[in-house]
Amino acid sequence: LSDSFKKVPVNNSMIYKIISSLGHTVETATADLVDNSLQFGALNFKFGFYYDKERSFIYFHDDGDGMDKQKLENAMTIGSLQDENKISAHSKFGLGLKIASLNNCGSFQVFTNTKSNEPQSMKMFYNDEKKDLLLTSSTRLPEKLSNIFPDYNIQDKGTLIIWENLNKNKFILNEH
Repeated sequence: LSDSFKKVPVNNSMIYKIISSLGHTVETATADLVDNSLQFGALNFKFGFYYDKERSFIYFHDDGDGMDKQKLENAMTIGSLQDENKISAHSKFGLGLKIASLNNCGSFQVFTNTKSNEPQSMKMFYNDEKKDLLLTSSTRLPEKLSNIFPDYNIQDKGTLIIWENLNKNKFILNEH
């Protein structure tokens, strides 16, 4: 850039607040994730819920094409580049996964495999201390995932999304 221009600064804290308050319900968020799955060749889509107070989580899994490292990094970018051949009415601006997820949880992880590459994973979360939206490749499957989804295998082709730190305003988790 020349001396007379500079890159516009972005406040990630405000971006997070905007994205996480756009009003996506669990139903519309799930519809967005199903739409993404269908665009990328999924024939099957599963989801489930595990309740354990603060360790509760929701998972979404498809058997679609999966993503290599570059595609996963792109998918985790706010305003990611879209494959012109796979754009649908719901997927034009590269925001769907992030908006759907962050409207319903404080952090989400994506585990994915194309079958021809190594499995990949990333986590997006808002860090209150740093007041920033962060990404990490340091991920872990929830300990109890195998209890509710015993068939999951990271080596299989497809994508697994896990919502954690569920939004207490959307998920009223009472013990019975």
